[in-house]
Amino acid sequence: GCAVPEEDGGLTRVTYAFWGTPSDERATQAVAAAFEENHPGIRVELRHFEHGRYLPQLQTFAAAGMLPDVMMLDAGFFDEFASRAVLAEVTGDLESLNAESAMTPLARRAVFRDGKALGLPLRAAGGATVVNLDALQAAGVSLPADGNMTWDYLLEAAPALSRAVAGPTAPVDYAFALPHPLVLFHQHGVALFDDPRSPGRVAVRSPEAAAALGLLRKVVASGAAHPDARLGERERVALFARGGTAFLFCGFPAMERVRKNAAFRWAVFSYPRGPASAAAPLDAVSLGVSARSENPEAARMWARFLASPGAVRLAGRETSTWPVYPEIIESSGFADGWPDGFAERFRQSMEADAAMPAWWGPGVAEIERMVANRVSQAIARPEVPADVVLAELENDLRRWLDRRGSIR
Repeated sequence: GCAVPEEDGGLTRVTYAFWGTPSDERATQAVAAAFEENHPGIRVELRHFEHGRYLPQLQTFAAAGMLPDVMMLDAGFFDEFASRAVLAEVTGDLESLNAESAMTPLARRAVFRDGKALGLPLRAAGGATVVNLDALQAAGVSLPADGNMTWDYLLEAAPALSRAVAGPTAPVDYAFALPHPLVLFHQHGVALFDDPRSPGRVAVRSPEAAAALGLLRKVVASGAAHPDARLGERERVALFARGGTAFLFCGFPAMERVRKNAAFRWAVFSYPRGPASAAAPLDAVSLGVSARSENPEAARMWARFLASPGAVRLAGRETSTWPVYPEIIESSGFADGWPDGFAERFRQSMEADAAMPAWWGPGVAEIERMVANRVSQAIARPEVPADVVLAELENDLRRWLDRRGSIR
C-alpha cells in the first residue's frame, strides 16, 4: 500500500502515487533519480497505476487513512480530495515555483480554493481541433480561411465529408464525434448552478441551454455527427485515428495517440467557437501533498522538485506533456515533430483563459454522466420539447444537490 514506511538507515521515505503510460513511468523514474541525487537523505517510492484504476485506488487509500505523501490529481477529481481536508496547503511552494518561471494563469487558478493553493500545477492545457487533411481534400472541402473553427463552419462542411449524408464515396463515417455536451453548454453561456463553487439552486433552464440543446440535436439529425453524445475522449480519438471522422476536438494528451496511430496528414486548429466563447475542456493535472504525511517537509520538497521547470524539461525527454510554463513552450525544440501552429493553438487556449473545467466542485464525474445521459435521450427523442428535457435535467441536478445537502 501507500503507507509511509518507517525511516530506515537514516533515510526518509516519501511515497508518490501517479498514473500514466510506460513512457510516463520512465519519465517519473528519471525525475525521482535526479531528486534523490540532489537529496541523498530522501528516497521516493513510486506507486504507478493505470489511469482507469487510479482514482478507485486513491479513494480506497483515503478511506483507510493511508494516502500517499504526494499524489497526482486530475481536474475531474481534484475537489473530491480538496473538500475532504486531506490536502496540505502549498501556497508558498507554488509562489516559489512561479517566481522561478511564471506559470500560465489558468494553471494557477485551477489549484486555488478559498484563496489557498491545495496543489502544485504539473500540466495544464485547453483544447484544439485536429483535422484529417486527406479527408477534406478527398471531399473537396476547404479549411476556414482564418484558421479558426466555428460550429457554423463545421455544419456547412460536414455533409460532404460524412458517409451518413453523402453516401459511400464520402471519405469518413461521420464528420466528427461530439465533445461532451457540457462543452456546448459552456460555449452558449449556460450555468448549471447559481454558484459553481457552492451551489444553492439549479440554473440550467434558460434560453441559452435550449439553444445549446438545439445545436446538438441539429448536428446529429443532419447525419454529420456521431449519434452517441456519451463517447469519451479515448473513444473519439480512436475513431479519428482510424479514419472514422474528419475532425477531432481534444486536449493535448490525445495528441500523442493521434501522432502514433494516424496514417494520414493532419493539422491542428483552434477549438470550435460557440455563441458565447470558444471554451474547451480544461486538462489540468496537479500534485497534492497529504495533510497527514509523516514526513511533510520531504513530501513538499519532492512535490516542488517534480513540478519545477527543470523536472518538467527532464521528463520531456521521455514523454510528451504540456507544461504550465510558457518559457518551456516557447523554447527551441519543444514543438519539434509536431505540425505547424501546434504549440500556438494550445497556448492561445490558455492565454485567453478559455479552457474551463465542466464543474469546479466535488461530483464532476456524476454531473457529467447526468448531463450526457439527458442529452443522449434528447437526441434520441427529437420530438420532446427542449424545455421538457431541461426540466428533467433540472430535476436530476436538484436531486444531486439534495443528496449532498447543498440546497440553501
